[in-house]
Amino acid sequence: LCLRKLGYHQFDLATHAERFPVWPADVVGSLSHNSEFAVACTCYERNANLLGLDIERVSDRSEEDIESLSKYVLTPPELKYLDSVDTLSFVA
Repeated sequence: LCLRKLGYHQFDLATHAERFPVWPADVVGSLSHNSEFAVACTCYERNANLLGLDIERVSDRSEEDIESLSKYVLTPPELKYLDSVDTLSFVA
């Protein structure tokens, strides 16, 4: 679906021998899955050099653990945004 949003309606996503997805030449993307969910995100390479996505269960972790980890994976503007919203609404 995310590739269709970029105009790739007939694209079969291939897998490299090292098990990573082979995106169209002008696209960057990321996939993640666990036993319950599978998610993907894509954008044109001209808009981002890299794109990363991961699924982690955070309900088993302390708020201190989550806050500590967030400093490594989020930019300062993203941290500021998350401080301004109800982050519990993102936890399923």
